[in-house]
Amino acid sequence: MSYRKFTLTSFEKAFGITATSTTLFVNVKPCEADNLLSAELAENIIYPMFTEKARSEYLISPILRFIRRKNSENLTLFSGYELKVDKQRGLVGYCDFLFSRSSVPIEVKAPIICLVEAKRENLDAGVGQCAAEMLAARLFNQEADNNIEIVHGAITSGTEWLFLRLEGETLLIDSRRYALANLPELLGALQAVIDVYI
Repeated sequence: MSYRKFTLTSFEKAFGITATSTTLFVNVKPCEADNLLSAELAENIIYPMFTEKARSEYLISPILRFIRRKNSENLTLFSGYELKVDKQRGLVGYCDFLFSRSSVPIEVKAPIICLVEAKRENLDAGVGQCAAEMLAARLFNQEADNNIEIVHGAITSGTEWLFLRLEGETLLIDSRRYALANLPELLGALQAVIDVYI
């Protein structure tokens, strides 16, 4: 079993974690894109995006790289990282993107603070997978004696974003979605996640 095989129901059953819907962000402070992100998105939005890979390259990666630039002293972004934590329990596989609270982009170091899972569509179908990656990140952090209490995650098609937070034995699923169409608000939500840790 790997992260990809988890549904929300199987994740809850396997790990004794309860999912609940809530509002994760209150009064999100909008964050304006820099010229580089604005230019990249303006160019990339015209390309066909029939796959997760295309969406990752053209929409998701530029947004996450912007967040990395904005927080470069405290944050590193990794793409396509194999996070092997516990094969017996299915906590193995590749994570589309993850943020580590580190300024050294050579290897993933604890703490892993946020994971982002790309989906072509149907964000809800990715909740179990992202939640399993978040739990693995928490265990990875604990093994490195970095016991942060909260790990964040997001599932996105690039145009729509759903945020998650793993806190204790509860998986909090944001009751609202953020959209590329309102980029300052989306960037503000991503920055709000990073602000928890820096």
